Amino acid sequence: MKIYFAFMLLLLQTIALAKPVLHCLAEEESRYHKSGYKYAATYKLNKTLMSKLLNLGNVKFQKTTQNAVCSRNTIYPSIVLLEHIINYQEKAFIIPESEDPRVVYTQKGLVNEFMKQIPNLLHDFISHVQESCPTVDCLEKRVVGLTKYYEQLKYLQMDIPPKQILTQDNMAVKIMGAIKDIDRLVSDCTQEMINQKKKDKKENLKKEKSSNS
Repeated sequence: MKIYFAFMLLLLQTIALAKPVLHCLAEEESRYHKSGYKYAATYKLNKTLMSKLLNLGNVKFQKTTQNAVCSRNTIYPSIVLLEHIINYQEKAFIIPESEDPRVVYTQKGLVNEFMKQIPNLLHDFISHVQESCPTVDCLEKRVVGLTKYYEQLKYLQMDIPPKQILTQDNMAVKIMGAIKDIDRLVSDCTQEMINQKKKDKKENLKKEKSSNS
């Protein structure tokens, strides 16, 4: 099993060399397998994005996105990439020029199909982040518009364009902006739970003293 994983990782890294963003995601994945991961959400997002990016043919990302994802200061490249895709939509991509218009048409089609999957990809990421939080209502209390976004996703089955869901009221951008700092988010939720337990304990002690007096 270890030999198979090592081979697949080497294959991915070889493919990724031609695509800097994919290469940075491959390095992130390698880090998770070597040192473990703090959140299942980041691991799963990384795995999903890598799989989908391999299907984009010769499509690459703009320099701005590439620099942000591959920066030394970036802790979670996959989260940064998802944020850029949500913020810039198709403008985050570079469609290679070709003398054959059919090639360009095919590449644009691949990007369009990729973008259609982003609402559900964001939904899955949010769900996985929630799993890392100590309380069930942690995200809903901190992320404005989250409940409404879940409702909007239901309409995907009614042929509403995915792009409309991403862009409507700038909802996806706001949500991504609120959950991208997963370390702070989980820390805040954990501290809130600790504070609530202390408060409950204090109130219970008061009640006990009151009943005994």
